[in-house]
Amino acid sequence: MELLAPAGTSENFLAALEAGADAIYLGGKAFNARANADNFDIEELAEAVRLAHLLDVSVFVTVNILIGDAELKDLKEYLRELERINVDAIIVQDLAVAELAKRVAPKLHLHASTQLTATNMGTVRFLERMGFSRVVLAREMSLDEIKTICREAKAEIEVFVHGALCVCYSGQCLMSSFIGGRSGNRGACAQPCRLPYELINGEGKVINAEDEAYIMSPKDLNYSEHMAELMEAGVASFKVEGRMKKASYVKEVIGTYRQIIDRAGQTIEEDQEHLAAGFNRGFSTAYLENRSSREMITAVAPGNRGKRIGPSDDGPKKTDWQNLQEFSRKYDVHAYLDGQEGAAPTLTLLMDDGTTVTVSGDYVVQRAHKTPTSHEKVSEQLGRLGTTVFRLASVYMPEEPFMWPSSVLNQIRRDGIARLEDILLEKHAKAMATVLSRIEGAIADEIKDRPSYKSMMTDDAETAGKAIAQRTGNQPAVPLVSVQLDEEWQVIAAIEAGAQKIIFGGDRLQRKPYDLSIYNRVVELCHAHKVPCVLLTPRIVRESEFEAYRPTLEAIIAAKPDAISIHFLGALEWLQMLGYKGAVEGDSSLQLFNKEAVRQVTDLGLSSVVVSQEATLHQISGIIRHSQIPVECVVHGLTELMISEYCVISSFAGTGCKTNCPAPCLKDSYRLRDRMGEEFPLRTDPYCRMHIMNSRMLDMRAYIPDLVKRGIAVLRIDGRQQSKEWLRDTIEAYRGILAHTSPVPPKNESLPITRGHYFKGIF
Repeated sequence: MELLAPAGTSENFLAALEAGADAIYLGGKAFNARANADNFDIEELAEAVRLAHLLDVSVFVTVNILIGDAELKDLKEYLRELERINVDAIIVQDLAVAELAKRVAPKLHLHASTQLTATNMGTVRFLERMGFSRVVLAREMSLDEIKTICREAKAEIEVFVHGALCVCYSGQCLMSSFIGGRSGNRGACAQPCRLPYELINGEGKVINAEDEAYIMSPKDLNYSEHMAELMEAGVASFKVEGRMKKASYVKEVIGTYRQIIDRAGQTIEEDQEHLAAGFNRGFSTAYLENRSSREMITAVAPGNRGKRIGPSDDGPKKTDWQNLQEFSRKYDVHAYLDGQEGAAPTLTLLMDDGTTVTVSGDYVVQRAHKTPTSHEKVSEQLGRLGTTVFRLASVYMPEEPFMWPSSVLNQIRRDGIARLEDILLEKHAKAMATVLSRIEGAIADEIKDRPSYKSMMTDDAETAGKAIAQRTGNQPAVPLVSVQLDEEWQVIAAIEAGAQKIIFGGDRLQRKPYDLSIYNRVVELCHAHKVPCVLLTPRIVRESEFEAYRPTLEAIIAAKPDAISIHFLGALEWLQMLGYKGAVEGDSSLQLFNKEAVRQVTDLGLSSVVVSQEATLHQISGIIRHSQIPVECVVHGLTELMISEYCVISSFAGTGCKTNCPAPCLKDSYRLRDRMGEEFPLRTDPYCRMHIMNSRMLDMRAYIPDLVKRGIAVLRIDGRQQSKEWLRDTIEAYRGILAHTSPVPPKNESLPITRGHYFKGIF
């Protein structure tokens, strides 16, 4: 099992090595989810990788952001460079990165980032089939879920055990980018969850106390007292968050977890004292224990509760990788100097594990005429190992009075150390190759008789996408207007208003679950009016929820919709397992941000896709030009900014805990109000997950001509929880503008609405 440490600077990297990390993850100057860390250029990365490998420590480079098409060329070169300098693995969010790596840098192992929102075995199995040798689970997973996934997975399973926690499922947060343009999916999160908010009810009453304003700011993870259980569960890698932290924090936390692991997971009182001394916002084990509650939030103050643990190490410093004099994590080496008068000297270097090298010099050994070279002098010359990972433990030499010139001793020392280093580097490479071969073999055995996902997509599947996939000359066809709904009564209202495609189900934005017969009724209703019907999966289904969700998915399949739209690619595993034959569409939570990602899901068999809601109109246009399947875009409605296991309503308007919540969300409506007076509607679903909606309505009516020119096939209106009148007015407006029977409204940017990211990109 592996202790995985963060390193945002070279000082942190050395601190992690000193503290006993088995592996270190870090980022380059681009393409990583901690853009504000110092990070490493290629030369620094190469030196760091070599030093780590000499100590049999693996190095994983984060390439865990969404990639724009304009960056793909530079990304290819970057991946080639990472392979050249022998990086062990890359940590990936965008599946396009994984696919490119397999083509241009096949020696890089692929690790699935927590940004890929792996919450169930279906997703893990999908990622295995995509070539990932390791999957980082979502931080929200309980111990029982981790045990189940570790037991069934063929890939290694990595779990965060310590450090900062996002309130939203990683990879699903749009709040930072929609509020300020800084996207967590691009490594620039502005941490809006750490800001003060007021929880207000339908009457405008503030629910939380004035001194409890930070109601969205989670405490830090601290699973130190559960390490024995996690080790027993089969977790392969224990990950510590903290690439933005100081070197003293890394050394303290990694050193403490190193000792806990070495004690087989047992903790002592001093462990908690050490962990509490470093930067922290208070600690929580709520998710691991499956008890999301107010207890996991640091509502009074979101800042540091730790103490200074050593001198300040603020500010970037340039590390001299060649000066390791004070570096303590070194190998003891025993030197055996030998030689006979008139013959060449030999130096044998022996490590404690038995690794041995012998080198010889060009010098001819001579007896001393006056003063022979002393043992102390030989030890001094052979002990000059400050630039290496070795420490001279002992020296053995002939008793004869020989002359051993310093230049000769220095040369054979350098030659011997170089040979040892070559052996250590080769040993690490072989060990990593053995691990990968074992994992790949296990995955291959698991999927060898499995048909491709594409095989479930029938050739004659009638989907809404096929009808609008055709283009005549250079003139794009008129887009269809689709409407996403979550209530049965809304379906007839939308059809009567002119909706040309209905997307139904998924996350019902209220607590009451669906009656399973609803799916058949909705499909029949749509087909009676000759309107295509697509049924949705939820954005999140946890491993512990699958058996309860399975009847719903079976009912969706039995309803025979025109397509099933999926919010996570692991749903392909379930659809295949249940024998589904039909069209599958990809929805917005897949975060498809570039042409390569769309091409990849096309190869999987998806019949149409909704692109990421963080893509600009220019980016969408480029994706469409290269896409072989129709592209759908969300153009109107309240954008869902967060989905969270934590519920602020139950925490502050209820009992404080979801497990015995009196469901105040069924009796009243709630919103979050920020410092600027913006109010974000809150919704809860049947799984008691919280959904935060944008404070402003996305409204692209004024830009419909631009959308048509770009070739967007379907314009989606998100009508969930909206009224009959709202649906009628909105659908008729889009249909009228597209048919040229209604005027295009003026482009008035002073209105209290948003254009999303169609015209402003993300950092």
